[in-house]
Amino acid sequence: MTHNENKNPFFQLITVKGWKVIKQLGLLIIICGSLYVLDNYYLKQNCEGQKTSLKCSLSPLVGDLGGNILQIAILIWFFEIGLRQESIKDMQEIFISTQPTKHIKGFYSKRADYKRLIEDSFDTANSSQEIKILCLSEEEVNFFTQQNLIIIRNKVIAGCQLKFLILHPQSCLLDCLDRVKFAEKATHKSLLEGLSGKLNQLVNMLEIYRATNQPIKGSIEVRFHKDLFSPIGYYSDSRNYRIVWMYFSDPNNGNEYPAFHISNKDLIDDAERHFDTLWQGSEKDILKVTQNNTNNKIKQIFQEISENK
Repeated sequence: MTHNENKNPFFQLITVKGWKVIKQLGLLIIICGSLYVLDNYYLKQNCEGQKTSLKCSLSPLVGDLGGNILQIAILIWFFEIGLRQESIKDMQEIFISTQPTKHIKGFYSKRADYKRLIEDSFDTANSSQEIKILCLSEEEVNFFTQQNLIIIRNKVIAGCQLKFLILHPQSCLLDCLDRVKFAEKATHKSLLEGLSGKLNQLVNMLEIYRATNQPIKGSIEVRFHKDLFSPIGYYSDSRNYRIVWMYFSDPNNGNEYPAFHISNKDLIDDAERHFDTLWQGSEKDILKVTQNNTNNKIKQIFQEISENK
């Protein structure tokens, strides 16, 4: 079949099942035609003058059977066309209602669904990518797990640039979050203390590597945003994945953080500007490891926090 024939709208309309129906209809029509020929050109002609013969008895039966088969074939044909058109219409409606819009690639009601996307995105990130994460608490994405520390170390060594922005443990916003039972101040501080231990461990791993006179091609920066409000969490790998999740005050379902995988350029630009605004207005780096030096203020920051209780 030629390329032009493939584009014939009639052939595009007929489905695989439709072809099967057509083949069976053709068989029925052939049977019907055969019965018609048998009746009119054999049985009836040989029946003349032999009213009591078997051929005369079979003639009306064969004629009626052929007519009935023809009626059945016509009914099947109309039903097939009607149902096919209805099925195509239904499939189009389902597709339109479920397909992502031009602004959004996907919606995820459960944190586990998009957490897996973030993990896959980070695992496949190459040396030229910049990774940005904005959240209230690290446990939202569970990024700095013990299993991930080696992966993060290797990504930084290879050239990835990581920026991690998290809510300050002394932020005035924590009072609001505590009031609506969204996040308790003590719990938030405890999570940050756990994060600080992981970050220190990551720094030690990078310093051990640096001591071998091997270059660290990328960087990792961690900052606190203190009194700057963010209604969203955000992950970007600067390429295919920009995930935005929302915060709800419902103590039962709020921690699921429903999310959108955004694809529209304007939305992406707005999310990037939001991150950059918070980044520029945040506390200075509590941790920064670059190609040439390491600036680790984790212990100092948490000591100041303890003294200012």
